[in-house]
Amino acid sequence: EGPEIQEGEMPDLVGNRVEDATKKLDNQDLELDIQVEEEENMDYEEGTVFRTSPAAGDTIRTGDTVTLFVAKGMKKELMPSLTGMTQEDAEKAIQTLVEDLKLVVEVVEDYQDGVREGTVLKTEPSYNQNIQTGDTIKIIVCAQKKAKMPDLVGKDLQTAKDLLDYAGFTNVTVTPGASGPKKDVVLSQSHEKSAEVAIDTEIEVVVCVGPVTKADVSFELPGGGGEDPGKVTVVITNVTTGELIEAVTEVRFNPETR
Repeated sequence: EGPEIQEGEMPDLVGNRVEDATKKLDNQDLELDIQVEEEENMDYEEGTVFRTSPAAGDTIRTGDTVTLFVAKGMKKELMPSLTGMTQEDAEKAIQTLVEDLKLVVEVVEDYQDGVREGTVLKTEPSYNQNIQTGDTIKIIVCAQKKAKMPDLVGKDLQTAKDLLDYAGFTNVTVTPGASGPKKDVVLSQSHEKSAEVAIDTEIEVVVCVGPVTKADVSFELPGGGGEDPGKVTVVITNVTTGELIEAVTEVRFNPETR
């Protein structure tokens, strides 16, 4: 007859050091075949059991194979130097490292005078610091300088220009708009107030041209075809802006004296 087969219950060994887990299995007196497999696991300390096969609570018998899955140390590398590269070149330079260590890459925009847009300013972690499996690295890239767009509507043109200049905007276009009682008051702006806008963006400011001082008046005399022979249409246009002031003004006259 063969040796007597005994049974026991698989203990919960997750979180135990591998040495302690092995002792607990030996105490079962089942002459188990204990196998240890090391795998990377960011959630457990190195040398700690994070999974077993069979699982805790399963029945184990004399001579069964029990596998302990143990966390091994994270793979480590040194952060390469990316400063001064373009963003595209930097991402290519670390592509293999990212794949090997399953890194998470974040690109963050910042601004620095005298540095070309798209150039890497620095990295986090910095050059030559340790990085390991699952780490997040940040690549800080120089972006266009931006500023918050001021509220210009209702302000006089000089004040609007001063506000834009103070914010750093230099590419400003002034366009004449509708007529009104106050000349050079801003009627609209090309970008909404408080928007973050690159400082070299063209900013259009539409201003009031002031009250009408000169108008072009044209008359459309009645023709045939059943039109009222005593009606004339007057079209009044602002000469400065081309704005239509009035399109249908009826003037009655005696057609007998036409």
